[in-house]
Amino acid sequence: MPDSLSKMLMTAFKMALGVGTDEDAIERDIDICTLGQKLKIIDETFSPRNYGEEKLKDILQKFDHYIKLTEDTSIYPSRYFAQLIDIIPDDFAEKGFGYSLNKNTYDNIKRFAYIPPQRYDELANLALSEKWYLGDRPKTGNPYELLENYLNYTFIRLLHEEKIKESPSGSFAIFNTGLVDRKYEQIFALFALNRNNQQKWFLKSFCTKGEGADGKLLVREFPELPEAADYFSNPADLIYNLHAGMPCVDWEHILIDNADRIPIHFFKNLNIKNFICKDCSKMTEDEFDDYVSELKNAFYEDRRAYRIAIALINGAIEDAIKKVRWNYKTAIPMYYTRTRKVNLLLPLCLVSDDKADVALVVERTESGQYQGHTILRLEWAYQSARLICRPDSDWLSSSLIDSL
Repeated sequence: MPDSLSKMLMTAFKMALGVGTDEDAIERDIDICTLGQKLKIIDETFSPRNYGEEKLKDILQKFDHYIKLTEDTSIYPSRYFAQLIDIIPDDFAEKGFGYSLNKNTYDNIKRFAYIPPQRYDELANLALSEKWYLGDRPKTGNPYELLENYLNYTFIRLLHEEKIKESPSGSFAIFNTGLVDRKYEQIFALFALNRNNQQKWFLKSFCTKGEGADGKLLVREFPELPEAADYFSNPADLIYNLHAGMPCVDWEHILIDNADRIPIHFFKNLNIKNFICKDCSKMTEDEFDDYVSELKNAFYEDRRAYRIAIALINGAIEDAIKKVRWNYKTAIPMYYTRTRKVNLLLPLCLVSDDKADVALVVERTESGQYQGHTILRLEWAYQSARLICRPDSDWLSSSLIDSL
């Protein structure tokens, strides 16, 4: 791929992120549909076909040394998101990307260790009983999808906190999963040196201190066992301060950049000019990308519909604050892996008054006011909240959410 394309991609990322050297923001995922729109602004003749590819995601895959693609299968057709993950070429330092984003050797647990699939089943049976999938049955056929996500992001947090420990002999490694067994004993992930695969370690077992052969091995090999992941230092961060009032909201990011996260029925009621709402369920990936792009452009141009949408979502936020006043547990703490901060989730009922459609992510700022950064689909919100603890809520539970 030509160097000019690399520079175009970096410029498009910067435009989409709206940042200079704000590292926390740069680590955010970007919908590749949004990235494509920015590329069109840079060069109105831009097309993946100009570079011998059918789709933008095919181009981005060629830059996997510093761009990571992830697929969101929670909707059909699935969507793709791009994230900067590695050292940005020196050429781009002057554009505000002059440092490494990849601080750790590993960016996920599967690069750290080989994990036999049956280990997740063993962990689920050892830990306190919990449903590790969304909805009434596993939609993907994997009953431990949430558990895999939990373990991966717990690993990333522990890596940042330097709580993954090797034994003095160098033959074993462990970390605290943050889960407990039925006796409320802490469960550890025990790794041994891997001589058969490319990863340094393989997951030997999940065990508790002093119980069974591997539990006794923990005592024998490790003078001290590591603590669980820490997500907050101030308990006040876990409760919404009602004296701060309503959060301020980044409306353009929520309503334009993330329009595809909002239920289509919400937009139907706005009667947006020059746009017809359609059934998305049978669209191809390209058709859906074009449809979302058309929606965002039409919605941005129709300022009347834009103002109405703000008023409706403001009303939903007011209702959420009333619910917090009635029950403080309505505001659910979540760990935001991109910023390594604890934020709060507020339910937004956009289509009907009795069911949350999305979650508003709010952060308490240094001034004491709350900033509404973005919205999350409920499945994403649940996974982020589960890192701190299992949500105890009447609006965010694994049974109420349809599927990943």
